[in-house]
Amino acid sequence: MIIRKRHKRVLLTAALLGLALLHFPQSSIAEESRLLLKETLQCRAPVVSLVDLLDGSLPSSMNDLLVCKSPEPGKTRSLSRRRLQRLLREEGYLGRLEGAETVKISTPSLRLSSKRILESASRYLDRKLEPLGLKRISPLMGFPEEIQLSDLRIEFEMELQGETKRQGEALLKVRDSLGFEIQRRVSFRCEKPIRVPVCRHPQVRGETLRNWGWEVRNLFDIDGQPLEEGALSTAVLKRRLEPGDVLTTRNTESDLLVRAGREVVIQLERGAVRVRKSGVAQSNGRYGEMVPVRLRDSRELKRYRVAGPGLLVPSWIELREKQT
Repeated sequence: MIIRKRHKRVLLTAALLGLALLHFPQSSIAEESRLLLKETLQCRAPVVSLVDLLDGSLPSSMNDLLVCKSPEPGKTRSLSRRRLQRLLREEGYLGRLEGAETVKISTPSLRLSSKRILESASRYLDRKLEPLGLKRISPLMGFPEEIQLSDLRIEFEMELQGETKRQGEALLKVRDSLGFEIQRRVSFRCEKPIRVPVCRHPQVRGETLRNWGWEVRNLFDIDGQPLEEGALSTAVLKRRLEPGDVLTTRNTESDLLVRAGREVVIQLERGAVRVRKSGVAQSNGRYGEMVPVRLRDSRELKRYRVAGPGLLVPSWIELREKQT
């Protein structure tokens, strides 16, 4: 009986001690703990966390606490123990911070030539420009010949900035496997190759266009909108043209293809289905112009685009398709 009673008393005492420890203030425990500040730190990530700077265990809630950005590869910075102590107190840690007065933080550095990066980025950019009908005609400008990163394993991202015409811009980001990154705006020149009609023989003002052919030119170098094929047969010269001059809306004009009060045909297409309606033009019109038409069947007044002599189509149809 005596042994059993003593056993019960031991268990009761242990239980009461455990309960007391649970209710013991956490700040008192924290005050007794100590942390040791490192003298140096070599960064392996773009940001420095508290756990990177200390020797010792932290409360789990503070393990992910970020202290500062890592210096750029090849550079160093210092952090004082006083500042870290203040940060710890703000987070509720009242223990002692010992060790070095300051910790020296550095990031490893590798000097890399940008040549291969720019070659890869240029090929990527060319693929992005192709669907826009653009062609790059200069190297990428504005990126340093050498860059400093912390690892040889790198990748890049490139994003076009704004509308690209003669001069384009893109944001080029190069990042290593540790997360360190360098980004610069790069510029480049472009052209837009386009097949355009050109004059083959000298012609004077007022003549109807006779001799012309097709050539590929840079749209950005052309003064005016190049004529579409359907407008060439009725084009009249506004000024003298020499061989090689591009035929545009500035140096030619189309003869009247639709006259007010005359009957016209409106051609409608849906896939392989083609429907023709008739109507009366309410105004004169040259190739590509919009003309109001009074339909004969419904008497409705609608606007259509001139596509040929007495022929009109809806405005959403590409006129180049109507030349067959």
